[in-house]
Amino acid sequence: MPAKDNLKSAKSRAGKLLSGYIRKIAMEQTEFIQHPDKGDVMVSKAEALARIIWKNALGFTSVDKEKVGGKLVETEISVPPDFRYIQLVYDRLEGKTVGQDKAEKPQRSLADKVTEQGTKSINSSLNKNE
Repeated sequence: MPAKDNLKSAKSRAGKLLSGYIRKIAMEQTEFIQHPDKGDVMVSKAEALARIIWKNALGFTSVDKEKVGGKLVETEISVPPDFRYIQLVYDRLEGKTVGQDKAEKPQRSLADKVTEQGTKSINSSLNKNE
């Protein structure tokens, strides 16, 4: 099982490293947004992403422009609030962490681990006595 432990350890280190880089990149001030009073303002990637999340949680209206027969036609598109973004905002405001990926196997509780270890120990003792 040492290879399995090494793999878990390597995945853990890689995950921490990736998280660190994502945090560092999130703080880069490279994105422009339209501020109501100041016009174009440069903000961090994290703030720009947060604004996109809020926009989708609240719903928005956009104008689609296309040329039809030589004329510019504007079509108003209304995007309703998206429940996934509402849930994300609500969870973050409540201090909840992001849910576990369904593909990932959930961690066993300490009680389950102790029970399993006790069962192994009892079975081992019974096998020795036979």
